[in-house]
Amino acid sequence: MIAALFITAAVPFLQQTRIVKIRQIPGDSVLVVSAEAGAWAGDSPENLTLIKGTENFFLTDGLKTESGWIFSTCGSGLLFIGENSFERWGFAKMGPFRQYCASLTFFENRIFASFADGLCEVTGNSIKPVRFFESGRKSYALSMSEYRDKLAVSCMAGIFALTENGVDDLLFPDSFSLNKPVHFLSDSIAAGSNSAFWIHDGSEWILIDKVNFVNCFYSDSVFVYLGAFDGITIYDRSSLKKIFSLGSCPVLSILKHRGRWLFGTAGGLYADSLVFSRSDFSSSVNSYVQYPHPFIMPPFPRGYNNMPDQTYLFSSTFGGKLRVHKGIDFNNPGGTPVLAGGDGIVVSSGTSSNGANYVTVRYFLHREEHGAVFLYTHFREASCLKPGDTVSLGDTLGLIGHTGRATNDHLHLEARTQRGFSSASVNPSIWLLPAEGTGAVSGRITQNGFFSPGLRIYGFYKPGLNETPFLYAETYSAETESDPELGENFFIDGILPGFYRVELKKDNFVIDFFIVEVKEGKISWIERDVGN
Repeated sequence: MIAALFITAAVPFLQQTRIVKIRQIPGDSVLVVSAEAGAWAGDSPENLTLIKGTENFFLTDGLKTESGWIFSTCGSGLLFIGENSFERWGFAKMGPFRQYCASLTFFENRIFASFADGLCEVTGNSIKPVRFFESGRKSYALSMSEYRDKLAVSCMAGIFALTENGVDDLLFPDSFSLNKPVHFLSDSIAAGSNSAFWIHDGSEWILIDKVNFVNCFYSDSVFVYLGAFDGITIYDRSSLKKIFSLGSCPVLSILKHRGRWLFGTAGGLYADSLVFSRSDFSSSVNSYVQYPHPFIMPPFPRGYNNMPDQTYLFSSTFGGKLRVHKGIDFNNPGGTPVLAGGDGIVVSSGTSSNGANYVTVRYFLHREEHGAVFLYTHFREASCLKPGDTVSLGDTLGLIGHTGRATNDHLHLEARTQRGFSSASVNPSIWLLPAEGTGAVSGRITQNGFFSPGLRIYGFYKPGLNETPFLYAETYSAETESDPELGENFFIDGILPGFYRVELKKDNFVIDFFIVEVKEGKISWIERDVGN
């Protein structure tokens, strides 16, 4: 029976897009939510129809309601789509705190939405916050599932059970793992982390298995199916004994529909099959370079999010929707302390012309001729630090806010190097200490010998937080510059080690593809000229 799961091929028109959720919907149909290519519904994976309007947003989840559809987005609030209607609850409706929604669920005929800034109930024409989840690490709500007539909510701070009388802390033992998917299983709840599969039996957590980066669960009357970075693992439902593993590609969502298996992956929708082959491509990339600078430390304490917003990376335009991004953004709860990345001196501080509170710091560990000044901005309040003040590693520079041109609580970090009489915006990710257990990919991609802006680089998998999923990187625009020592025109960090099939796209057409091996702590280097 198990061998029969993996027999056919991928769904061709939903490839090279991250499939974030697959759901059964009324009418024995299926909903497929992709991060970048919209949401699709139909009675089979070969007969899916685009839900119009969804293709214009980065999606994270979706539900079928009595009146139509509700979709959660990355950076654009909630979408409500009826047969002849379209409504977006964005900044004007919900303010800056509910723009990044990670997931949706039905619970006791009510709709709940988990945001980077809290858990909310969606009722009629309004949205009501759940009070317990309004501040600190508990406000960063991610995954949800029914649990013994309760709602289990996975947050940055842990896993909690929402009841009629309040909220119970389930004391998840791996609370520093940021992504913790949860799934109702008989009278227990299954949960994943960066390294393990757990079950809560009503009184305590039991470690079931060591697994790399758990993304999702699915269960039927016989088996439990776990999707992770290394593929699918199947467990006997009654004993939770491991039966079978298939290492192939990262699995983000699983559904059995009309006897067929649907798998949502970082590289598209697969029906029945998860076969991934490195094939014999004419060119594979296996050269490496060293990081060019001493590292500064990440800006947040352990247990907070030190992964930048993956849909609006350095030099990105958010899919052509926004101006060129000259830094990177970190989403964390309002009031989170922003820490100095090393010993250094304050160059400037104050409030910018658009109202953003900021501090700029030069760290002593960088050579003056190639050193960078780091700008930290959108602080809740003006900093008490003044030009000439010294800071030490771990000192608080300010508290996260959303002052200035910001649509939610976050930190914007820039790196600026001196080029002649002017400063240049360079990629701050190259200067930050890499996440443990990850590697990076960088290089120079040209067309007829010249840097070409806006080429999209697809195919890499970064676990990250699911409300800002990694989709692609873009070659740098004319408004940003290469690192003075690396000389790149793209940089992607935080990638899990392994082999990846990479595609270069221009105007949504594939213009080149190749295989790249990523190794921990190293930069895989790519040099390609793609001609016309």
